[in-house]
Amino acid sequence: LAGAFVLLSFTYSHKSVRFKEIPVLDCLNSAAIYTVPGLIAYSLFAPLSSLPLAIFFVILPYMGVQAMTTLVDEAVDRQAGMTTIGVVFKKRLTTVFVIVLFAIGAYALRQYTILLSIFLISIFSAIIFLVSRGNDEKYFSFALSVVLLSFGMVAMLYFILQANAV
Repeated sequence: LAGAFVLLSFTYSHKSVRFKEIPVLDCLNSAAIYTVPGLIAYSLFAPLSSLPLAIFFVILPYMGVQAMTTLVDEAVDRQAGMTTIGVVFKKRLTTVFVIVLFAIGAYALRQYTILLSIFLISIFSAIIFLVSRGNDEKYFSFALSVVLLSFGMVAMLYFILQANAV
């Protein structure tokens, strides 16, 4: 798993591969990077084979988190000629993409109350972002912060707690 983490991190931004500039694949690559530490934490207490398959749907919201973060640098990335998801999909489509990913994840993991709650909070935050007008940095910062904090860190804790329960 540690090797996978290093390989995924390398392929994300190294100039020879640069998955960072391939829309959707950048999100999948980043989501895998975000998921590996949780899997490592889980594997310290239990075999990965004991994880229910549905838990791997957690990668979809992580893809959404990555897509949201590309919007922060959208103007700079566009100016630099990069093709991130934020540049290609723009604000509205990227946000809809994020909401869809979180909704699929929420449905797939509906039996896990903690994760479902996190998904719903994140979806609500993305909707706030979507309906905010123009470039209102206050709404953008609020929505992005809630999405990242409500999902990223708590999902990692969930992996650890689930491992201790096995």
